[in-house]
Formats: sequence, structure tokens, C-alpha cells
Amino acid sequence: MNSSQVLPHFSYLRASSFEEYQQLTRVNQELYFLMQDVEKTILYNHQDQDQFKLNGYCYVCDAFSDFKIVRRRSKPNIDGLKIPNWREGLSCVSCGLNNRKRGALHIFDRTCSPNQKSKIYLTEQISPLYKYVASKFPLVVGSEYMGEKIPYGSMTNNGIRNESLTCLSFEKDEFDYILSLDVFEHIPDYIQAFKECLRVLKPKGKLVLSVPFRLNSPSNIIRAKVDDRGDIIHLAKAQYHGDPMGKAGVLCYQDFGWQMLDQMRDIGFSSVEAIIYRSRFYGYLGNNHTIFIGQK
Repeated sequence: MNSSQVLPHFSYLRASSFEEYQQLTRVNQELYFLMQDVEKTILYNHQDQDQFKLNGYCYVCDAFSDFKIVRRRSKPNIDGLKIPNWREGLSCVSCGLNNRKRGALHIFDRTCSPNQKSKIYLTEQISPLYKYVASKFPLVVGSEYMGEKIPYGSMTNNGIRNESLTCLSFEKDEFDYILSLDVFEHIPDYIQAFKECLRVLKPKGKLVLSVPFRLNSPSNIIRAKVDDRGDIIHLAKAQYHGDPMGKAGVLCYQDFGWQMLDQMRDIGFSSVEAIIYRSRFYGYLGNNHTIFIGQK
């Protein structure tokens, strides 16, 4: 990151509400369709390949690279094209980070400008993303959720810290930045998790997060909840995401909509905005790339 090279402008939309997003998309409609055509052209050129590479510039590596695209399990769309999972694909052959993670680090760098004195908390630790951030910034703390097997705030013999986002062991006003990628959808009481993040952030500190997000939905969609007895009640078809701590997968409790931004403001974040981005040059393909910035 922090390239010394002269690179193409990285443009993105910033919106604080569903209404503002709708207005921006109307204004930028031509650009949206242009990017769709670019992506269709790529898929047409490789329509007989279930796996191929696309060249581009990796902002994380600060170098030109190839991004891997896999669409073995993809279903054809109305044009007969098999659309890959752009968000979780396009892994850089050099750093190994996928589309979503590379984009998140790009936005984090551009909007927060972290430095060597920044104290950063990542809500993950067993990942290439954590290793990369820890190699760049000395004051980084990472953790995984391991339940109550060991006390929160303590570490395993392998040096993995156990934390629950709903009950963090950190002191008040401890971090400049919190970086959390696709974690909050797995927390039934996500409001409490937001409150804890707000508590441990320094004044003017920022929470940078990604979640499964429905850009065209004003409201959150609750997929499952936990009742008073601790039982899980499913309100939609159970959906499980990959879990670095095991093979079983972890349940998704909600898909977020623009309601989430209002909820963050209601609990005390001074400002919350969505950053919606897309770039052929940087390999950020697909139309569902959104990072959220909440400032204390």
C-alpha cells in the first residue's frame, strides 16, 4: 500500500442513507452499465473456461499481478454466462487476498491513512489478512472467537487471542481503528457488538467493516435469532459461511440493509457512511462491494 507510482484514479460512491444511494445510482447509471459490459466481455472471452486469470494491479502488493477467477459452481445467467462469485474470488496470485479483502484494505488506507503509531484491532487472527496488516503496522491486535473454552482476552498456546465482540476485554478508548470483515452477520446481538466497538475506539476512531449487504434494501433481513432459552430459531433457510476455526461453517443470522447505518448512529457513532466501489484496473469486479466507516 501507499504506492509511489502514479496510478489511475480510484473512484467510489459515498452514501449515508438509502435515499442518498438511490440518488447517486441514478446519476452514475451510465458508469454502472459500462462496468457491467466490461465484466460481460471478460466472461465471454473465457466462456469455455471454469478457471482463468485476469491481469490487474494489486493495491496490497503495490504491483501488477494476476487474479484467479473460478466459476465451477456458477449457474448461467440470462445471457448464458456463468457468473463467478466476484466478491470472494479474484485472489491475487502474489498475496493470496481475494477481491473483498484487497478492496477493504484499499478503502481502509485511503479513508483512514493509518501510520506506524496507529493502534489497530482486527476481528480475526488466523488469516493472511491479519498477517499482512501485522507486518505493516506494529501496534496490531487480532483475535478469534472460541467461545467460553478459555477466558476472553487470554491466548491459546499458539498465541491466538480469544475475544467476543459482544463483550470485549479491552479498555475504553483503546484503538484508533477497528477492522472487521464479514463478522457481524454471525452475531445475533450485533447491536451490542457495535456498542462494544464504539466503547473501545478512541475519540474520532473509526470502525471499518464489511458485511453481506443488500444495497436495494432499506431494512435488515433477519435470517435467524436466539430465543430466551438459547435456542436458535430459523426465520429463513439456514446459511453458513466459512469458519477459519473449523469445517462446520458458521451461521449467518442477518443480511444487512441501510437500517444498519441508522442503528450505528443511534448507539452513538457520530457519522456512518457506505463506500461503494468497483474497478477493472484494481480487480474489484462485481456490483456488491461496500465498505462501511463508522466514526466515534
